[in-house]
Amino acid sequence: MNKKRSIKKYYTLGAIFLALPMMLLAETVGIFFDPAIAQHKFAAGDIEAALKEKGLVVENLDLIALNNSYANKKVVITLASNNTVKSLYTAQGGSALPSTLGEQAYALRTTTQSQTSYWVFGGDSNGAMYGGLQVAENINLEGFGASYTTEETPFMANRGMKLNMPLDRRLPTYVGGWTSNSTTRAIPHVWDMTFWKTLIDQQSRARYNLLSVWVQHPFPALVKLTGTKFENIALPKIEGFNGYDRPDLTHEVR
Repeated sequence: MNKKRSIKKYYTLGAIFLALPMMLLAETVGIFFDPAIAQHKFAAGDIEAALKEKGLVVENLDLIALNNSYANKKVVITLASNNTVKSLYTAQGGSALPSTLGEQAYALRTTTQSQTSYWVFGGDSNGAMYGGLQVAENINLEGFGASYTTEETPFMANRGMKLNMPLDRRLPTYVGGWTSNSTTRAIPHVWDMTFWKTLIDQQSRARYNLLSVWVQHPFPALVKLTGTKFENIALPKIEGFNGYDRPDLTHEVR
């Protein structure tokens, strides 16, 4: 038994020593963005995931820390109106500064002075996010080595989906009653915030910016008119199918 444990220990130590050179050789890429802007932070998260998938080490850095002395490869997410970043971009060999960018538009630029760097200029925060998401997709497909000089402007200002949303088995939907198996299964999900976060994140990645939610008569599940003759129309709890029941979801819960 002790011999087996010793062999296992040596295998474990050997795996660690083999991994150390790879860790030491891995390149570091800095992602510079404003953490106070949610859209930029979201795009930076996808870029970080793409870089790590390629075996690169990532450090997230505040945009205000960006300077000409940063020695590693980097991705910069900023607004096209940020003159400080544009000056740094030019000083590092950048050319063809983006022209006037409108809402949701972005420009991607690449510099190779000292180290390869990707620059995302957004016409607004949403545009910068879309540009950052595009960089993440580019890294997933081509790694961190290709060069990009592109500008994108949405053809349609509003892009999204229409969601016929079942709230409760006692409320009507737009799908012809409860004949749809997927609709009956959907009720638990629409009361789960994880579903909405996942859906909206995926919409952002698909460059969607609109979610239209349709329910024929949602008010019994959402509103309780206290002190009126309509008080009893409010649902006391949420009910679904196949035993789904949420007594904790009441109008008193805030």
